[in-house]
Amino acid sequence: MSVTGCSLTDEEFQERRALARESLLPHITETRKLESGLELTFPETDTLRASAEAFVALERQCCGFLTFTITPPDQGLALTIEGPPEAQATLEMLTLAVAGAS
Repeated sequence: MSVTGCSLTDEEFQERRALARESLLPHITETRKLESGLELTFPETDTLRASAEAFVALERQCCGFLTFTITPPDQGLALTIEGPPEAQATLEMLTLAVAGAS
């Protein structure tokens, strides 16, 4: 698997960032840095789960080099974003975006 840059246009990137800032980032209850990524924990609500699933579906289209995992409904709501060593710059950018929203 090769790591490439984001395939979004600037406008699409801004829209995606706005979506995350409005629907997900304000609701993070815990952030955990992993060796290969980041885990974000949220309150378990149907709305937040739907927002996380929509975000992941969109991100998988442009960031195929990252792995997105959402915990099953009976285990709370956590979103894990991981990638290979070559994706560390992207993962650091996500970490900074999350930290800036806290």
